[in-house]
Amino acid sequence: MPVLYILCEGHSEESVLPTFLQPYWSVRFSQCEVVRRYDGNGDLKQNFREDSHLYLLENDVFILCLLDLYEAPKEWYDRNKHDRETAFQLIQRRLYDQINPTYHSRFGGFAVVMELETWLLADPKLQQEVFHREYPHPETIQHPAAELEKVYAGYRKGLDAPKLFGKASAKRVHDDNCPHFRKLVEWLITDPTEEKRILAKSHYHQHNQKVVEQSEALQAKANEAYKRSETYLEQGLFDEAEYWDDISRAYTQQITELYSLPDSH
Repeated sequence: MPVLYILCEGHSEESVLPTFLQPYWSVRFSQCEVVRRYDGNGDLKQNFREDSHLYLLENDVFILCLLDLYEAPKEWYDRNKHDRETAFQLIQRRLYDQINPTYHSRFGGFAVVMELETWLLADPKLQQEVFHREYPHPETIQHPAAELEKVYAGYRKGLDAPKLFGKASAKRVHDDNCPHFRKLVEWLITDPTEEKRILAKSHYHQHNQKVVEQSEALQAKANEAYKRSETYLEQGLFDEAEYWDDISRAYTQQITELYSLPDSH
């Protein structure tokens, strides 16, 4: 059986995720381990791609990458414009876009809506026995950690989250009103089919064809700018020649950057 490696933010996630999600990851994985715990979303954003590709070199490894939607990188979605579902999709797209498509069938990228504490608030048993309050739509709570401070006196994430997750049940959360958690569970228990693998490879080749086409268009623009630079140089118009030479170099740099994107390898 394959193994599951988790990339996540924070010490609390590292301490609770393998045990909490065990009823679902054990359906198709022999073991689960947090292999990278980042120092916040900025660290994750900067390093998850390289880390994922390193681990995915092993054919029996699957990667689950999680980050909180509440403090997700601001440049990945507009908090004032996008609703939770749109934000979830944008974050997921950002994660997958940085992973080589040939690995997509073994990579799962998800935003936790909104924080890890959402899953605690979603557990009906904890609602009744610990929080003494119902949360019919837990994923709509903007800042679950702050909400926990109200209903669980003196809540300290690092100390109390593991304790509460020890009482929580992923199956109860799944059965509660947490649609984005269900999407994560579906990924955990669904074995990628050969068709998905074929589609991933097909996407990879289609993408590379687009890269070639974009590169050719940029090269044509670079050549045209260079010709203009040469023409102005012959006329003794050095400022204009330098301007168009800079334009040509800029197009050439775009070509270099295009081929450095993860999907183009």
